[in-house]
Amino acid sequence: MFKKFIDLYQSSLYRNAFFLVLNSVIMSGFGFLFWSLNTRFFDSNDVGLALTLISSMSLIGTISLLGFDDALIRFIGKSDKKNVKISAVYSLCIISSLIFSVIFVIFIKSLAPGISLITNNYFFMALFIIFTIIWTLFILTDGIFIAFRESKYILIKNSIFSVLKLLLPFVLFGLGFVAMYYSWTIAAIIALLITILLVPKKLFHKPRISVNFDVIKHMFLFSFSNYIMRILLSAPGLLLPLIITNSLSAEKTAYFYVAWMISDLISVIPNSISMSFFAEASYEEGDINNKIKKAIKISYIFIIPILIFVLLFSNFILGFFGESYASNSSSLLKILAIASIPAALNTLFITVNKVRKNIKKLIFVGVYFFVVFLSLVFILVKRYDILGVGIAWLITNIIFSLFVLIKTKGLNYENA
Repeated sequence: MFKKFIDLYQSSLYRNAFFLVLNSVIMSGFGFLFWSLNTRFFDSNDVGLALTLISSMSLIGTISLLGFDDALIRFIGKSDKKNVKISAVYSLCIISSLIFSVIFVIFIKSLAPGISLITNNYFFMALFIIFTIIWTLFILTDGIFIAFRESKYILIKNSIFSVLKLLLPFVLFGLGFVAMYYSWTIAAIIALLITILLVPKKLFHKPRISVNFDVIKHMFLFSFSNYIMRILLSAPGLLLPLIITNSLSAEKTAYFYVAWMISDLISVIPNSISMSFFAEASYEEGDINNKIKKAIKISYIFIIPILIFVLLFSNFILGFFGESYASNSSSLLKILAIASIPAALNTLFITVNKVRKNIKKLIFVGVYFFVVFLSLVFILVKRYDILGVGIAWLITNIIFSLFVLIKTKGLNYENA
């Protein structure tokens, strides 16, 4: 048994999947602790405002990547210009993050009136822009480590981030809701700096500010299509705090986010396996059909027990955040957990099409989730409150998973 485990660990596919799973567990676990502690020390309105601020920063960061984090994974493997590509992408993302964050601050009263109070302080506005640029680099670095099949550095970086993020709110407690936001961003800065210092030069040299348009042009087509898909896929989830805060209240945002965050724990396995598979297949495509079927089996072996646990003990889990969260978020959490079954299949379908550079299908996936999910959210939230978000997410994933089964002819991914 032990020898079998060693053999699996020696495979870069399983080893990096292991580190990514462990990273996700740590991020999710410490995220759980972070918000459970903050919901007890701060009122729900402050929690909602902090969540909206952090989600806005995350949305801008995702937009600012321009899809080049996945492009690096796809193109670095066999490239003889690894450092040139990394420096070019870093530089471009810094510029795009600066532009998008400035636009957000200028139009914040229209885009996010619930947190427009940050425009009352020019120093805080400047900090928001700086922190957003750093957060963009923080998440971009994950893509670089995955591309080099060195996911252990992601684990190191995010472990440091998770621990510091947990401790800092107590130091900054007197600042109100911004204490949670500052804790998040300061922890990210420290973790990123420490990790960069730890990475050996033999892995890759430290990136420099240098925009090489020839390099960017080479990766642009894949990057752009992946960028459109990523924005369309991630935007609804990142926009939900803004939508709920503006449509319902900041308090409702807090109740929603806790359930959404816990449900993300269930997606750890399929997301991690898919990302490791993507990096591995970018080096050598091999037999995609058999590999992806094994990935599906492994995903569901882990997902189903976790799903059953969440369904049985949702009130107990939410109780760590307080009684109000258990009573307001339990039904939403159960629906989101059930949605993980079709969502896992959908995630793996997307990964196969990334490997094959199937641009049209990637954009189609993004458009579908953006239009269908958000449309259902706006319709159902008015009638079912935050529970409407869960219903919308479940319906959206079920419909698409049926499409996947039909399109792949019973999970035969040679047809994907």
